[in-house]
Formats: sequence, structure tokens, C-alpha cells
Amino acid sequence: MGQTTTITNAPDLTAEQLAELADGHVYDTTAWTDEDGTHHVQGNSKWMPDEWVAAVVSLTEALPEATTTVDEEWDTRDADEPGQTISRYRAGALLSQASQVNGLVPGDLPTAIANVRAALAGDGDVTESVTWLLDGLDGTRV
Repeated sequence: MGQTTTITNAPDLTAEQLAELADGHVYDTTAWTDEDGTHHVQGNSKWMPDEWVAAVVSLTEALPEATTTVDEEWDTRDADEPGQTISRYRAGALLSQASQVNGLVPGDLPTAIANVRAALAGDGDVTESVTWLLDGLDGTRV
């Protein structure tokens, strides 16, 4: 799983600090700071690097202007379908409205779409089939 973490408005941090923090959580790490002070850390991990994200979020909690963006991408080596999660934090707090998940596709997508079309044509419950499809797309099926 490839990931890129970008931190803005955190002049007290250095790329070296972030690279050291990433060590052990993310491998093949590259860290740098742009001329405008934006910090970047790129690397890979076998699973979602939750400990790395928690460490960065903890580091930026005391910085009220610091914005952290964690972009995680995976392909079919990592999951059934390729996808991407972008999580955004301000001063260590998750900005859920500014975060997003792309590319997550339920395994039964063609069947779920066919069921919605059938229901719209009068052969089935529209509400039930649409709910099943949407819950599969946003990952909330129970």
C-alpha cells in the first residue's frame, strides 16, 4: 500500500523528524520539505499504517494551524479492488467532511445494479435494492 503524508503550516517540524517517526511504520520512506515549508513523507506499508498516522496526528495536535493530509492507495495486491483513502486533519483532529474514500467496489456490484434496474422496472422493491447498492458502495452493509 502506497502512502503520502503532507503536513502544512508546521514550521517547527522537519523532514528529518518525520522520517525518523515513520521508521518502523512505513518502509521505503522518502521525506522532504518544500521551499514553502510543506512537509512530505512517501512510503509503503503492508497494511494501513495506523500507528504512523496516529503518531503524526499526535505530533500536530499542539499546532493549531497544522493541516495533515494522509493519502493511502492500494491495488489488487493489497485488496480485492484498487482504491484510495484521503484523510485530512487540522491540529490533530479529523476533518471527516474533507476526507474521502475512492474506488471501493462491492464484490456484487453488477448484481446490485441489475437488482436496482429490475426494481425500477417494477420487479422488486426499489428502496431495498437501492439501499443494498448504496450500502455496498460506501462500505456500511451489515
